[in-house]
Amino acid sequence: MSFIPRHAETTLPFHARRRPIGTPVVAAALAALALIAATPRPARADEVPPRLAGALRTVRAEGNTIMSWVYPTVTFRGVGDCAWAQRGDDAGVACWFRYSDLDGSRAARKLGFTVNDRGFISQIVDLGGDDITPAFTFLRLTKGLIRDMAKDELARQQPSASDADRQLLELLSRSPDPEEVLRFLLNVEILASS
Repeated sequence: MSFIPRHAETTLPFHARRRPIGTPVVAAALAALALIAATPRPARADEVPPRLAGALRTVRAEGNTIMSWVYPTVTFRGVGDCAWAQRGDDAGVACWFRYSDLDGSRAARKLGFTVNDRGFISQIVDLGGDDITPAFTFLRLTKGLIRDMAKDELARQQPSASDADRQLLELLSRSPDPEEVLRFLLNVEILASS
């Protein structure tokens, strides 16, 4: 179960609140996210529950990495407003990521991060933004190439390679969705910072 912290949506200028025309899958994901009736709160460090603190800190610190997975060709301009929500076992964080397109126009994308009971990110959801192209589209188109490169690298890798490097290559060789790989990388950062 996920959430949509609506508070962060109202703090950006009008142009950053527009949503692209969605597909039925996006509409279903947004409907599932709306099921939690928790009141979203601004993500102030002194109020964030411990379970969400590591995920929120990592999402803010790794904004550039996140945007490189969402839209690889844009210039990251910063993490905008974030909000968190928690009700029972369901909790998560949503943040705006600001960027400039190749033509220099400024835009923003909102992503939601569902957090499990151990404080790790269990799901990443695109909550819309200025660009009509959904998040992670470019990497979805190239994941076959990435899979083949990871398999080649695993075959050449020395036994002395670090466990984290090997795990990442094994994950990539299974041709997962980009969100799964990004979730893995963010959870490694959460673990390292705790």
